[in-house]
Amino acid sequence: MTINHKNYKKSLAVSIIQRIFAKGTIKKKKHSQSYGKYNKLYKSFGSEQESCPYWTPGTGKTYLAKKIAESMGANVEFVQFHSSYNYTDFVEGLRPIKEGKQLGFERVDGVFKTFCKKALDVPTLFSIAYKELVRELKSGDIDRLNTDLRTTYVNDNNHIVFKNANYQKHYVSENKLLELYLKIAENLQDFEDETKITKDKCKELNGGKEVDTTAPLILKELFRRSKHELVRLNKHAKSVFIIDEINRGELSKIFGELFYAIDPGYRGEKGKVKTQYQNLIDKEDIFADGFFVPENVYILATMNDIDRSIESMDFAMRRRFAWKEIKPEDGMDMLSEKLNPNICEKAIKVMTALNKAITNTRGLGKAYQIGPAYFLKLSEENYNGDFSELWDLHIEMLLRDYLRSYSYADAKVEEFKQIYFDSLDDTSKDTIDE
Repeated sequence: MTINHKNYKKSLAVSIIQRIFAKGTIKKKKHSQSYGKYNKLYKSFGSEQESCPYWTPGTGKTYLAKKIAESMGANVEFVQFHSSYNYTDFVEGLRPIKEGKQLGFERVDGVFKTFCKKALDVPTLFSIAYKELVRELKSGDIDRLNTDLRTTYVNDNNHIVFKNANYQKHYVSENKLLELYLKIAENLQDFEDETKITKDKCKELNGGKEVDTTAPLILKELFRRSKHELVRLNKHAKSVFIIDEINRGELSKIFGELFYAIDPGYRGEKGKVKTQYQNLIDKEDIFADGFFVPENVYILATMNDIDRSIESMDFAMRRRFAWKEIKPEDGMDMLSEKLNPNICEKAIKVMTALNKAITNTRGLGKAYQIGPAYFLKLSEENYNGDFSELWDLHIEMLLRDYLRSYSYADAKVEEFKQIYFDSLDDTSKDTIDE
C-alpha cells in the first residue's frame, strides 16, 4: 500500500529496529542491561515486541544504527537496499562459476543467510570460511595460499592439497582443521593475528602431536577471514544486521519466504522455511532442513518516508516492526565527534533556529526538519567551517525542493536564509583552525 507523505500521520523519515527472539518478546528485565551511552535510546525502542525508531532526514540514522549496534557489543553486517537488490543478493541464488573452460552455476548463500550462519556458533563460522576458501581455489579466484609450496588445489573430498617441488602431496582433513580451529577459539587471547598460528603452536594445540606443515597455512587464512566474527562470538552473543534505506528495495522479492520467518511468532528453528533453492543445499549445511532466523540476530533498518521517489511499504511488513520517532537532536553526537567545539556550537544553534521555522511553516512541519548530518560538511576536509557555502550548495536547494509546489516558495526561502545567517551572530565563516 502506498503511503502519502502529506496525509499519513506518522510520515517521517523512518528507521527500524527489529528484535528477533525465539518467543518474539523481550521481558522488561532485559532492558536493565547496559549498552553504553546509547542505552537510553536503545531501551526507548519498546519494552515488549520489535521496535522501530523514526528519524527525520539527515539525522544520521545510519550513524545511530551503528552506534546502537556497537553499544550492544554485537557482531555487525551492513547492506544498503536499492532498486536492483533482490532475493539472490539477500537470501540465496545461483551464481556463475568457471570450471576449467566451461561456465557453470552454483548455489551461493546471500548476505543475510551467511550472516545468520555466522551468528550460530564457532563451527559454523569455520565451515563458512572453509567453504569460501575452497570455492575460491576451485574457481581460480586465488591460485594458491601464501606458501612456498608449488601448487594448491582441492581434491574430490574437498581437502585443500599442496604439492611441493618434488610433487609430493600434503593435506590436512577438514575435521582436523576444525578441531584446531576450535582450540584457537578457546585460546583466542594467544592469537593477536594470523602470524601467531605456527606449526609449533598447532602442535601444542594438538596435544603435543605433530601436524602437517600445511595445517598452519590453511588456519592462518581461515583465521584472517573470520577473526572479527570469532572475537565477537567469544565476547557477545548478539548479532546485528543493518539494512540501510530498506524502502528502496522491493521487499516482497528481496525477503521472499523470509517474510514468514521474521514474524515475531516464528523465531528460531520453529520458524523454518524452505527456500527457493532448498533442493540444492548440502545435507551437511546447518540450514539443510530449512532456513530460520537465529534467536540472537537483531535487524536494524533505516528508511526515509518523505522521499518522493520511494514512498511505499506495505502494512503487512510494517506489522512485523515496532516504530519510534527520533528527533534531530538525538543525533547531535556526530557533530561533537566531527567538528571542533566552536563550529559545533554554531551548527547546533543554526539547526535549532531553522528547524523551528520549518516546523511552523504551512506545507512542511517537523517531518521536514534538517538533521545534523547536513552540518558534517563543515568539517575541515569539506568546507572548513564555511556556513555560507553550506547554505548555497546544500541547505537552500533542499528547502526549495521541499517548497517547489507552493506559490510562496521564494519568499519563504528568503525568510529561512535570514534566520539561518542571523543565528550565526554576525559571521558566516569560522575555520577549523581557530
